[in-house]
Amino acid sequence: MEKITQYLLTLSILILLCSGCQKEPIAPEIEGHWRLTSITTDGATQSCSDLFYSISLQVVEVSCKPAKPGYGTYIGLIEYPTGNTLRMKDFRERSGTADNGIPASIEALLPYGIHATDTEFIIAKKGGNSLILQSDYATLHLEKF
Repeated sequence: MEKITQYLLTLSILILLCSGCQKEPIAPEIEGHWRLTSITTDGATQSCSDLFYSISLQVVEVSCKPAKPGYGTYIGLIEYPTGNTLRMKDFRERSGTADNGIPASIEALLPYGIHATDTEFIIAKKGGNSLILQSDYATLHLEKF
């Protein structure tokens, strides 16, 4: 009888531990995989087809698929200071499944519409399959895929 009670107690504890492990999105309308369709700077719009943003919890990755010379993959942090702004910062070069500790240069981030290693964006539009982010440098038009 004591073994059955001990077994049921252990099983109950395991069930409780496993049920609380799922992470909820911080910003469900923003988190996900996005294709950068265009960047507008100084009134000029440039179309894009192979630049991507992946946003999950507090991490953002920018990349070019398929990889092209001169375009790298970078991992940074993302914060949501208010309901209508987000901040991307501390970009590092990607290496395997993490970063290699080498900071990304501003020149390396420019093709992705990021002009500083710490950039705040106003969320001009979110929802559905469209996201528009505006900084003091560029307006980014992204579509979910």
